[in-house]
Amino acid sequence: MAGLKAKLTKRTVDAAQPPATGDIEIWDTELKGFCLRVTRAGTKTYAVKFRTGRAQRWLTIGRHGSPWTAGKARDKAREVLNSAANGEDPAQAKLDARDALTVAELIDAYLAD
Repeated sequence: MAGLKAKLTKRTVDAAQPPATGDIEIWDTELKGFCLRVTRAGTKTYAVKFRTGRAQRWLTIGRHGSPWTAGKARDKAREVLNSAANGEDPAQAKLDARDALTVAELIDAYLAD
């Protein structure tokens, strides 16, 4: 079922049914690279596919539901695509932020010094 295309709206997201096996991706017709992934378990997640240099990358925006609606996720995907067009790698930035020190680790390092 690869290659499904539709404008991602609340109606189309709510109507998306989980596949019998694997995952499906419903690609937005309004913004190239933006899609909704639906897993076999019924989880609906917004994602964006982009290129930085020669590398093709994916960035998961978030699960459908508060705060992510189709419109807000499309706006975030647009930001990601603009960043990638300017030579940045938003997926790597997300990984770097995840690996940054937490407040507890900073306090421990401060007390150790």
